[in-house]
Amino acid sequence: MQRISKLGALISIPVGSLKKSLAFYGGKLGFSLRLKDERLGWAELESDSGNVRIGLAEVQEVKRGGPVLVIEVEDIDVAVEALSELRIEVSEITDVKQIARVATLEDPDRHLLMLRQSYRRRN
Repeated sequence: MQRISKLGALISIPVGSLKKSLAFYGGKLGFSLRLKDERLGWAELESDSGNVRIGLAEVQEVKRGGPVLVIEVEDIDVAVEALSELRIEVSEITDVKQIARVATLEDPDRHLLMLRQSYRRRN
């Protein structure tokens, strides 16, 4: 049996407004724009490391729920403070014993996102 070569992954997120979502994911969370096609209502962004790619798909009706995008950060305290300065509401940081520290927030369409600082990265 042949295996599928894994070249990477892209998570597609349905959004009500491509413009608002680009401002949030690009302008506030710091993802870089790779591709944008307003005619198709589609944009692709990626993280600084290039390890995380997000596709924003403009739809007529956004349904909540589904997978949660977990964004790994170097320092969750700094990340939460930076987002708070941008007037983005972020939950209190929760300690998940021996695994990570996490905090949650929502995008403009109220999709749940999570910030995560793994203990292995913390020093």
